[in-house]
Amino acid sequence: VFGKTKVRREFDNLARLRAWGLDAPAPVAYGEERRAGCLVRSCLISEAIPGARGLHVLIREGHRDVGRLADYVRRLHEHHFIHCDLFWRNILVSGNALDRFYLIDAHKGGYRRGRRAEDLAALDAAAPAFFRRTERLRFLLRYLNHPRLTPADKALGRRVLKLAAPLRETQLRRARRGK
Repeated sequence: VFGKTKVRREFDNLARLRAWGLDAPAPVAYGEERRAGCLVRSCLISEAIPGARGLHVLIREGHRDVGRLADYVRRLHEHHFIHCDLFWRNILVSGNALDRFYLIDAHKGGYRRGRRAEDLAALDAAAPAFFRRTERLRFLLRYLNHPRLTPADKALGRRVLKLAAPLRETQLRRARRGK
């Protein structure tokens, strides 16, 4: 067996997020079935999130205040943790308020310095269809915790847009369908 399995990485990453005080489903247990040393199937059990809905569903319904999501992602990146699959469908919200976010599908995540633009690009991929440019800029400013963009911030913004471009069509289709 080479390295950790996908389910073990997911379990560890959810536990790590919770240890940092970030909302994530509490991992309870995981299991792996092997035959002749090969992983055949696995499962992860986590605590339920009351009233959980996908972020993409709430945004599609017209909820627009995602400022707290910018704070959440900043805190995640301050720990040098990159989710690597930070699309709207992998963010759950408890209830109808956009104030508590729960990351799921975090098995790809880990410590990767200098890759935050990839997470931001995943978040921005479907955003043009639902948010005005000024709202997206406000999100970036809140994420950066700056009153206005510096030259380095502008370079990050250009990189995010470049990385988001090839993801847009697929993510827009998923966001509109709710998948």
